Amino acid sequence: MKTFSLLIFFIISTSTVFSQYLNSDDRKLYQDTNFTILYTGDLVSNYEGGKIKNQWKYVNGIINGESIIYYENGKILHKCIYVDGIPQGESIQYYDNGQIKEKGNYSNGIPNGDFFIYNENGKMKEKNSYINGLKNGINVQYNENGNITLQKTFKNGVLDGELIMYNREGRIECKEIISMGDKKGESIIYFENGKIRQKLSYLNGIPEGETTFYNKTGKLICTENYKNGMLNGEKIIYDKKGKIKLKEFYVNGILNK
Repeated sequence: MKTFSLLIFFIISTSTVFSQYLNSDDRKLYQDTNFTILYTGDLVSNYEGGKIKNQWKYVNGIINGESIIYYENGKILHKCIYVDGIPQGESIQYYDNGQIKEKGNYSNGIPNGDFFIYNENGKMKEKNSYINGLKNGINVQYNENGNITLQKTFKNGVLDGELIMYNREGRIECKEIISMGDKKGESIIYFENGKIRQKLSYLNGIPEGETTFYNKTGKLICTENYKNGMLNGEKIIYDKKGKIKLKEFYVNGILNK
């Protein structure tokens, strides 16, 4: 009982304690070993070397206010605000060099609005938009040069809409339509010079209909037809002058000789 009395005196006189001096139950913190007195004040935990690792504020046993997590070098790793134990408002994560790693806002504990991800030199790496915790709208990813590498469209957390891939120079490599997570409609693949390399059609994520191939100058070199993801119907190969070089006929992916 003597030790316990000293503990209570320490809490009352400083309003800041180390995490190992408190008891936790059902995500709440208590000042006593009987789990009857809820803790209000600042809470700190440390690395073995003594530097601060975590710093929180509590009201009636529940985390409330600013929460800060530190790297061992003293730099901030993560900073956010809690209201009644739930993340609210801006949340920021950092690299150990002090640059922002991720930044976004929470509403009632779930992501809402734009979230930004950065690389260690401070350049944008990715941008996502959330509504009620689910990705919605355009997601954009960037390379180290700041050029867009990928652009996706989400609806209620599922890929739905246009998807565009870019090369390192920022030119379009591929463009396709996604419907509820599956490829649907026309998909186009490009050469580095911007000319169309291939056109495909999809239905429910598998090739359906005509596929055409082109050379780097834009001339047609081959046409194929698909049904249920397999070659079906006529395949035509063209020579450099655009004349028919070869014709083949397929049934369910098998060449009909």
